[in-house]
Amino acid sequence: FNYPLVSFRESGYTKDFQNFATDTGLWTRTLIALVMSEYRRYLFADLKLNIKPVVMLKSRRISDSNQFYDEFFKKMKELTSDELQKLELVGIEKLTEAIHYFREKDSTLELLEQSIQTSFTEETSIILNGTSDNNKEKQLLVNSLEDLDNPIRLIFTVDMLNEGWDVLNLFDIVRLYDTRQSQSGGKIGSYTIKEAQLIGRGARYCPFVVDDEELKFKRKFDADLSSPNRLLETMYFHSKNDSRYIAELRNALIETGLQPPNPIVLEYKL
Repeated sequence: FNYPLVSFRESGYTKDFQNFATDTGLWTRTLIALVMSEYRRYLFADLKLNIKPVVMLKSRRISDSNQFYDEFFKKMKELTSDELQKLELVGIEKLTEAIHYFREKDSTLELLEQSIQTSFTEETSIILNGTSDNNKEKQLLVNSLEDLDNPIRLIFTVDMLNEGWDVLNLFDIVRLYDTRQSQSGGKIGSYTIKEAQLIGRGARYCPFVVDDEELKFKRKFDADLSSPNRLLETMYFHSKNDSRYIAELRNALIETGLQPPNPIVLEYKL
């Protein structure tokens, strides 16, 4: 019986996937992912669900990852609500929706600032870059991210998690580099294929129940385009707004079955 990933996705058994492309620097790109992750956590809580969304920060080289790890926690200490308010200027609807959600709770956005600083700490982060990081304790942590007693919200990595790793509550991957490896003849670069494969592992559905127990393992909000809870079934890949790279990534995702080759066109005659 042939049931490839493309059929699995079309049947609703994976997260939806979107490329969250912005014209921002690496830190702002990361901060956007943290805001979206906290927004998801609050939406899950609104449904009386204790589900912890995880963010992956993926670097190209080990030295870059180590450097960004230090820079990240320095920036976190300096984070202000003013910096969060400026994210509305990015002009992406879902991000604006998230900021508005927290504004309704606290117009100053200090609640969001404190929430991010409390959620993403050195204690709730793990760095997995090279063989020296690949010990039993860290492997147990990254392979039990869905467990209620697992504190990890943030993973810093290069290529350590490319194979043999499945996680259901990974919702955001941040691409901490802007290079691309397009090959001649329109061929997809090997690194882009690796990224598509990583997205495929993160796209596994995070099961939860809202009303119907039978729908626990399937997307529930595909037909409700206005529901903010669609975010709970969507995975974001945060990257630079580079049209050539996005086109190449899309082609790689089509090859793996995570995106349809063509959008469905519906024609209405009035």
